[in-house]
Amino acid sequence: MEECGGLPLVLEVIGNYLWDQKEVCVWSEALERLQKPDSLDRSADENVVWKKLKVSFERLGKLEKQLFLDVATFDLYPTCKTHYDVEIFRSAWETEGNRDIGIAIKNLEQRSFLSVEVRFPDYIVHVHRPGDTLKGFSIHKQMRAMAAWISGPVEENLEDRRSIWQLPNVIELLTNCDKVSRPRTEVLSISVERKTYAVAGHQLEKIKSLQWRSLGSLKVLRLLRISDMHMLGVDKLKFPAKLALLHMENCTRERQKGNRWFPWSRLSSWPLCDENIEELGALSVLIFENCSFVQLPQNFHMLRCLKILRIHNSGKSMGALPENIGLLSTLKHLSLNVPLKRLPNSLLELRSLQSLVLSGIHLQAWPVPITIDPCCHLRALTELHLVHLPALVELPDTFGGLASLNNLTIECCSALQKLPEGFGALLELRTLFIKDCSKFEQICESFFNLSKLGELDLDRLPKLRTLPATIGDLSSLEEMYVRSCPAIKELPGSFANLPSIRHFSIDHCHALESLWPDNKYDSVNQGLKKLQSFSVYSCSRLQCLPKSLELKSLRYSVKNCREFKLDTDQLRHRPESLFSVDFTNTSVYG
Repeated sequence: MEECGGLPLVLEVIGNYLWDQKEVCVWSEALERLQKPDSLDRSADENVVWKKLKVSFERLGKLEKQLFLDVATFDLYPTCKTHYDVEIFRSAWETEGNRDIGIAIKNLEQRSFLSVEVRFPDYIVHVHRPGDTLKGFSIHKQMRAMAAWISGPVEENLEDRRSIWQLPNVIELLTNCDKVSRPRTEVLSISVERKTYAVAGHQLEKIKSLQWRSLGSLKVLRLLRISDMHMLGVDKLKFPAKLALLHMENCTRERQKGNRWFPWSRLSSWPLCDENIEELGALSVLIFENCSFVQLPQNFHMLRCLKILRIHNSGKSMGALPENIGLLSTLKHLSLNVPLKRLPNSLLELRSLQSLVLSGIHLQAWPVPITIDPCCHLRALTELHLVHLPALVELPDTFGGLASLNNLTIECCSALQKLPEGFGALLELRTLFIKDCSKFEQICESFFNLSKLGELDLDRLPKLRTLPATIGDLSSLEEMYVRSCPAIKELPGSFANLPSIRHFSIDHCHALESLWPDNKYDSVNQGLKKLQSFSVYSCSRLQCLPKSLELKSLRYSVKNCREFKLDTDQLRHRPESLFSVDFTNTSVYG
């Protein structure tokens, strides 16, 4: 306690480092390092913390040190949360042949250097369950400051620093790196706040004259982020051969008009072109956000190691993706938020693609398969999110060829009217969300074939009048939510036969008069035995609950159903327990 200075963060780090160490020599070594820390040219408060934290950092393995410094210095945001999810860093690290990344991350978590938390992705409006989330890193601001101090100590020459992010240092590095024989920079973050253009004219002039081609001289550069930069006169960039992650955000070219600077959006294939693609042989992560460029080069398929490609709010004049994009054999995650009108047919040939997000695309038709065998169409795809596709009228029957699909989200597809009959061939589908589709009116009859479907969520479908009569055959369905479907008058009678349903909720279905009919299914009802929670909200025409619904050990609530009346006979055999009952704005009789 005394040697840690009573600081909670230091106690946590040192404690997590020593808790599983049983050898006395390890404890003695840690105590000795705490008592005799290295001298640092920092303030007294910073020394107190960093000298203590450095003891645990030095005991980390080589890979763990690299991961921690990369995460902490590549994304220097004011908050403790990083801008990137875990998969982005994992893909960049795997390019170098590291295979124990998962173990290294757990060790860093255990020693409180960072934490992994679940977040909702920014491209999905629907927020319902953790399965729809991404995992991101979170680092204490003091740990981040220590990493910055270790990666770029002020006493070292600029070319010897591992990470560089401060704008004056970036300008100096790019200006002089051609004169340095072996620069050691591995992580480079080039960013300037927009207010800089108004208050720092001398820096602005230096930014405009930066030697962007000199990036190629940084031989060991692995992570590169360029943000809020306006690169006048740049036709293309020269990239280092080891670059694994390239993220460009809010980058435009500008042309001068009078005393003002205007964005120049008609940009050919900058920053990538046919000449420099071959330089990016190790690139595994490529992200463009709010960048003005027209199209990707035709030899884009030569990025043989590319695993993650994200293009968001970029290329407003982009006509199409390269036709040979299907040759990216290592691509695992593809996210597009650009105004494309069509997707190349070769997209279905991405054999390693696991996650596909299409958002804000004026897509009118699904790509046509090149091969006859449907098993070859995106055979590894497990997650598909179709969001804000206003021109998509229908999905083809070949959609059922997505044999490995687990999670499907269809949201804000205002022209989509129904699911294709081939939809029933998605035998591995486990979660299905359909939301905000104003013309959607029919679920295919082959729906009953989805034997592994565990969750079904239907939300804001004003023209959906009925559910498939065979819905009771969904043997694995555990959760079902029906929200704001005002045209539904009754659920199919087979609903009472669902054997695995645990949670059911229906709300704002104002035409609903009864949940399901009793007369046809009472004698054969073998379902609803596992039902744990049951909720009905704002279904103004609903009058009663089905008699086949047993209320013995069930959490249930009926709220704001003005015509609803509960028969007390249904409560007679209900034991007193901790299970909740809620009848708000309803009547009870009997």
